[in-house]
Amino acid sequence: MGEEEIEELEKFDVAVSVMRNKDEYKEISDCFWLFYVKRVVQIKMVAKKMGIARSTFYGRVKKGARVAYEIRCEMEKEKEEINSRLRKIQAQQ
Repeated sequence: MGEEEIEELEKFDVAVSVMRNKDEYKEISDCFWLFYVKRVVQIKMVAKKMGIARSTFYGRVKKGARVAYEIRCEMEKEKEEINSRLRKIQAQQ
């Protein structure tokens, strides 16, 4: 794995952490976390404990991946905007 890939994974990890800290994504991030981070294999049992269907669990996992990706893209956009403003300030000096 190259440095660029590692950097992308680190950015995605930060995005997942942001998602997990937002109440609006609680249910989605719980399923995503259990599936991708904890590597739970007994989905049927976990879904039953959560009071949801397996299909709901998988739907939340899929949505969690999309949300984490969207957050990661927003973070990258904000970083570019900040860098752009910094370059303008530096050019004025």
